[in-house]
Amino acid sequence: MKPVLTDIEHRRPVWNALSSLFLDTEVDDSLLKHIAETCRTSPYSWDECEEILWSEVYPVCIPNMLVVAGEWVCFDEEWLEHSILHRAELFQRFPWKLFRWTHRRKYRLCRGMISEEWERVRLLYE
Repeated sequence: MKPVLTDIEHRRPVWNALSSLFLDTEVDDSLLKHIAETCRTSPYSWDECEEILWSEVYPVCIPNMLVVAGEWVCFDEEWLEHSILHRAELFQRFPWKLFRWTHRRKYRLCRGMISEEWERVRLLYE
């Protein structure tokens, strides 16, 4: 998989689809089908889509699920892209393992909030 900073055009639809898992709404089957179809038609394998979810989308979108009145319609595409790219640039400029480790662990305990939905997406993907 190409680095995030050189593959924005292909990642953008995947980012937008995956970010909908983090909205303050009920996740229904049509949304999960849309996410699965977006992943399936992207140039990425399932494992690569999963990596995009956990390392690019999750860190910037999970805070929405931790506030009382989070975003519920959709994330602004410009904000989403800027946030993901800013984070990627930080990791490129400061590639220290401790920094990466700390940043990845920051919301590790919250992964269960979307794990069930992600498993349902996987079943639809296959």
